[in-house]
Amino acid sequence: SQPETFDPHSPPFVVLHGLKRDAATYFEGVMATGEPERLGVLLLVPEFSERLFPKVNGYNFGNVYAQNPEKWQNSTAPLNPPERWAFTALEHCFEAARRKSRTKCESYILFGHSAGSQFAHRFMLFMSAASAAGKLPDPPHVQRCICANAGWY
Repeated sequence: SQPETFDPHSPPFVVLHGLKRDAATYFEGVMATGEPERLGVLLLVPEFSERLFPKVNGYNFGNVYAQNPEKWQNSTAPLNPPERWAFTALEHCFEAARRKSRTKCESYILFGHSAGSQFAHRFMLFMSAASAAGKLPDPPHVQRCICANAGWY
């Protein structure tokens, strides 16, 4: 959502929902605070549906693993290519919002709550590592990452 007070130089604020996948509830909650309007920021609240990003592997773990490994400590579990990761989808969401809005910012602030917090934390680790290893063309566009109430890892 782009407020009337939109400042194209303010970084967009991206909010990641919890395991209930209720992005609309998160959007309404943030809008009700009045902060996006007061700060003039673009608010993005993408929904990672159960259909496209099934179960914990698809969302919390970013769809990095090609199958649910029996033990998450098993580093030999087969991996999906980075272009199939949910993390990559988030970057595409930001890029699409940049094209459709008047924002001049090349980075965003990422906030994750509950399962979204786990997503945000892993996003920062996996996307940075994949970029450093040359598996992604660019590093993540996150200026600041806030993780709240992850629950478990």
